[in-house]
Amino acid sequence: MPENRVSRTPARFRHTAEPEIPAHSTPSVCWKREFYEAVDLVSGELKRRFNEDTLRLAVERERAVTVAAQGGGVQLEGLQLPKSVDSARLDLQMKMLSSVTALHPCNSVRDVAERLRNLHPQTRSLFTEVEKLVQLCLCLPISVASSERSFSTLRRLKTWLRSTMTQQRLTHLALMNVHKDILHNIDIQALMRDFISVTAERQSVFGVL
Repeated sequence: MPENRVSRTPARFRHTAEPEIPAHSTPSVCWKREFYEAVDLVSGELKRRFNEDTLRLAVERERAVTVAAQGGGVQLEGLQLPKSVDSARLDLQMKMLSSVTALHPCNSVRDVAERLRNLHPQTRSLFTEVEKLVQLCLCLPISVASSERSFSTLRRLKTWLRSTMTQQRLTHLALMNVHKDILHNIDIQALMRDFISVTAERQSVFGVL
């Protein structure tokens, strides 16, 4: 039989007494270090997120609208406007914009949009290119939170149990979920009457309201 040998503990595991905790590793110091690391990470991510070229372009477009509404001069060269916008007419209309917003201070694009919406139709027709720019600012996904809410809504609507839902129905449900304020103002009775009156089968099933 082979001779029994007693295995020895490796040298790196000998003398394993607990080392003294250095002064810089106390719980309060560790917490402060982790806190500042978290703040630095958040600060860096915010700078990275809001320094993107597309976001800066959206900010410049919105600033151009608000400055023009307040009577300031605007340069349109760096706004990268789509081909559907006539730059020459837009430049002229931006110079005229302050004449219809003078009595109503406009500090945001929504304020300008509200002011244009309340104008007389003939006066409003003089600012067609401005309306295009305002619509572009309000509908740009990176400048509004609606797109972020839409993705969050989709995660709740289209689950594993609703995997066979059609794209049209999913779109309608997502819009109703995101724009609850508009949905709450709809006359439900009138909507049900319209739904029932489409076919005779629905009238026989749901009755007449």
